[in-house]
Amino acid sequence: MNSRRNTSALKRAWLEDPSSLTKKLKQVTHDKIAFHVLKNNWGFADTSSCQTLALTDPKVWQREIEFRHQGVLWVAGTVLIPANTLQDSPTLQQNPPDHTPIGNVLFSNAREIKAAPFHFYAKEDADCRERIIHIDEQPILIQEVFYPAFFKWLRYNLKT
Repeated sequence: MNSRRNTSALKRAWLEDPSSLTKKLKQVTHDKIAFHVLKNNWGFADTSSCQTLALTDPKVWQREIEFRHQGVLWVAGTVLIPANTLQDSPTLQQNPPDHTPIGNVLFSNAREIKAAPFHFYAKEDADCRERIIHIDEQPILIQEVFYPAFFKWLRYNLKT
């Protein structure tokens, strides 16, 4: 994580973990994490996301989500699913994006997925990561913003 030199080991462990964030949040909160879908419809990827996904057509299925614990925002996320990915992925055709975490589809039944390394960056006081995941050889861009309240809760509630 070259962009965050002073990042604690606990924070790095969470940010660098490639497994299902949904599953980890459920485990650490004893299933008391609230998941909300804020946006779940067609839209257009910005220039940067188009470049990251190598898109010629910016039309994407956009999902904006958040995880909250006791009403406090912990993690916000954006999932961009190119139109071709929705059309060409048998998995997504059988499990269309709805009001459940995308991780439930991506990490279910030990599904074989190919994930690029995370790209880390900071946004105001939040720690962010993004990566491309290929499902059925089709790309999905996942961007996640981890807010300070999440790491503060971890420090006070988990033994490191």
